[in-house]
Amino acid sequence: MIRLTRNKIQNLAASDAVFQRGLTYFKEKRVIHAACSKNKKLYSFTVQGNQRYRVTVEETTEQDVEVSCNCPAMYSQKGACKHSVAALLYLQQYLEQKEKKNGSA
Repeated sequence: MIRLTRNKIQNLAASDAVFQRGLTYFKEKRVIHAACSKNKKLYSFTVQGNQRYRVTVEETTEQDVEVSCNCPAMYSQKGACKHSVAALLYLQQYLEQKEKKNGSA
């Protein structure tokens, strides 16, 4: 299972400013759709920005993920865009809730 922390997500972001914008998107609930593959190694999200953007997060190892987004910023900057940051924060919250639920069962 993917291990995500806020610090790890911040390190994946293109910059601190991008992380902050992604955090704002997450708090504003701009992640409007989320799905995962049956093997749970690939997650896809729709994030509402100026338009709807598709973000994919693929688990490459337990410690690493590969993130992509179809927004223009992903092609012009190094690191995760604000849409990807919002999706990663959403995924982090989902995984933490799932772990708590499974731990209390």
